[in-house]
Parts: sequence; C-alpha cells; structure tokens
Amino acid sequence: MSDSDNTFAQARKENDERLLDQLGTLRNGEDMQILESFARAYLGMFYEIEDAIAPADKVAMLANQQVSEAVLSGFVAVLGRDDIPTPCEIGDQLAKHENSPAGYVVLAGLDRLMQTRPEKVEQLPQSVLQSAICFHFANQTDHQDEWFDTLLTDTSVSAPALNGFWQGLINNGAQMLPGLRIIMADSKYAALNREVLLPVLIHWKDCKLKTFRELVFAALRYAEHDELLLAARDLLNDENGIKDETRRLYWLAIAFLLSPDEFAQHMANFIGREKQKVLPLLDFMMRVGATDADTGVEFTPMMDAQLLRIIAPIFPPQEHSYGHMGGIDVNSRNVMRLFHKLATTSHAGAPEALKWLSNVRVMKIYKPVIRHAEKMQKKVQAENITPPDFTTYLDELEKNDELVQRRNRFDLK
Repeated sequence: MSDSDNTFAQARKENDERLLDQLGTLRNGEDMQILESFARAYLGMFYEIEDAIAPADKVAMLANQQVSEAVLSGFVAVLGRDDIPTPCEIGDQLAKHENSPAGYVVLAGLDRLMQTRPEKVEQLPQSVLQSAICFHFANQTDHQDEWFDTLLTDTSVSAPALNGFWQGLINNGAQMLPGLRIIMADSKYAALNREVLLPVLIHWKDCKLKTFRELVFAALRYAEHDELLLAARDLLNDENGIKDETRRLYWLAIAFLLSPDEFAQHMANFIGREKQKVLPLLDFMMRVGATDADTGVEFTPMMDAQLLRIIAPIFPPQEHSYGHMGGIDVNSRNVMRLFHKLATTSHAGAPEALKWLSNVRVMKIYKPVIRHAEKMQKKVQAENITPPDFTTYLDELEKNDELVQRRNRFDLK
C-alpha cells in the first residue's frame, strides 16, 4: 500500500468515527466547517487525489458510503441557507484575506445540483446564484463550473453580483478585481459590461494606471455614452473628484470624444504644451480612432483638427539620422495620420476644419502640410481623385518638399 493510500485510509477511518453520528447535520447542510474540507476534495483541491476521478468519488475516498452520501446531500442543502455571504460581503472578506467556509461548499453544491437535477438550478434564489458567481472568482479552483457561463451571461443575476462583489473590494482599497479583465476583454459579455464597467471606473480610485486606461477604453466600447458623459461632467466639475492629473486627462478625453464642442477648449487649456500629457492623449486617441476599436465614437474633421491643434506642435515630423530608427518617429507619424484623415476624408466638414486649422498660430510649422491637405480636399470633394493611402500620402509630401522636417536634437552627429 502506497503512502497516499495509507493517508486516505487513515482519513476515511477518522471521518467515519467522527461523523457517523452526525449524518443528519451533514445531510441538512448545517455544519459548514465540516462540509468545507469535503468540498475542497470534491472540487479537486487535494493534489493527492487524481483529477480524473469523478468529484463524487473523490468524496467517497474520504468517508464510507453513508457519510459521503450525507456530505453530497449537504452540499446541495447549503444552497437553501439564508446566511450565505452576500456579494459585497464576499468582496470584503476577500480583501481582508478572511476565509468563508461557505465559498467552496456553495461551489460544490451548485455543481452537484447541476449534475443531478440541473432543472433545479434556475429555481434557486437569485441571492444564492449571485453569491456563487462571486465565489467562483474569490475561491479559485481547477474545477470546471458548468453553470458559470450561463449565469454570467444572465445580467439580471451577474450584474448586481459583480457590482456588489467589486464594491466590497474597492471599499478596502483593492488594486485588483477578480474577473474584471476577463469580462471587459470579451465582447460576448457586452451586455454585462454595459452595466458593470461604469460604476467600477467611477469608484475605483486605487486601480493601477494601466488598468484604468483599459477601463476607460472598455467603457467607451460598452457603457451607454450618455451615462458616461454625465459621469465625466460630474467628476470634472467636482473639485475633489479627480486628484490624479493623468486620470483627469483621460476623463477629459472621454468628455471631448462625447461632447467635443463643450470640452475641446477645456482639454486644450489643461494640456497646454506639456509633453507628458500630450503623449498619452495621442496614444489614446489613435487607439480609439482605430478601425477595429468598436467604440461607437465618430471623429468629425473638426475633432481631428482640434486634436492636431493640441498635439501637432509638440511632435513635428522628425527624422532620426542613425540606424534602424531612420524615418519619422512614431509620434510624428501618428500626427501625420490625423492630417491624412483630414486630407482624404469625404466628410463635408473637412474643408472648414482645415481652414480653421490654418488660422491657428501654433500650427505655422505645418503650413505646407495644411496647404497640401486643402488642395487634396478640393479634389476629394469634387470627386476628382482616389484618396491615397497613408504611405503614398507621406511619399507625396516628401517628394514635393512639403513635409516640414527637422532633426531630433538627440541624434548622433
């Protein structure tokens, strides 16, 4: 007999001796502490038990038939208890590293019910189903929860569950919200994202900047834009709403994208000529404006012109004079992509946007580029030209000596 066999035999003997006179308590799901250890075995958390063994058989390895059957019944019975932690309580316990015995037992109970009487799952109280979703993220196992995707796509269950769960974590200064990245990165959860992302974006002050940027982009993709704009207005108008300047920048960017006439000057005043603000703004706008961004934001020519007025003076076209970095740098190239859009779009507002841009004093360095765009626009509007792609557009500017260039001051001589 192997060491593991000896271990299981000893555990089985001890469990039988200890629990045979508690079958009723086990069957009714009354003792969560005892049930938890069996639930961990059921969910495959005992590395000594092979994964290929069926969950119910894993429990049977730890107790005789009477006890194991009572335990399996107890898992399901727990789902009828009224003291299962709420989503917010589960988040609070997780943030404080407090263990809730109910977590693994609820997961085991829902799985057992799914295997034996699946029609009963949808008859469970919504409060239990909501807690189960949260336990799935809080009490991670390698077990496949077959019920999970169905519940997660039912926003009447999953939205209040995640809002409560994540708020419990946020209230305790958490820097990570389990499940958030998975959900906001998958378009199949679009309906769920529409209900849960905006509260997180508004209330989560302690998230890392990288996560905040992803949240902002996801909110533009999924949240109702009217609600997102209202939140941006409220936060930007509240003196104590946004302490961090980088986050204020992104909220201003949101407000500009959703109400450009209202916020263009506000954003320009905030950014000024500060490169550390212009750089993330440029990167963000290029991402939102990408053809596959799917944000529902439509850039008008005047919006592109307003962005160029803020960004272009900071990143004039530069050519590096050494090695593989030769050519226009990435920031200047992105600026030129905005000019390319203005020059080649068939939007009726493009000529007026270019005229406005040509009168902006700080755009003097780009006069040749603007003149070239105006000439191309006349042909585009008259339908006398097939607009060139970006590479051809740049080549034409260089060929005609209309692309203002200067060397990077850090270039090697």
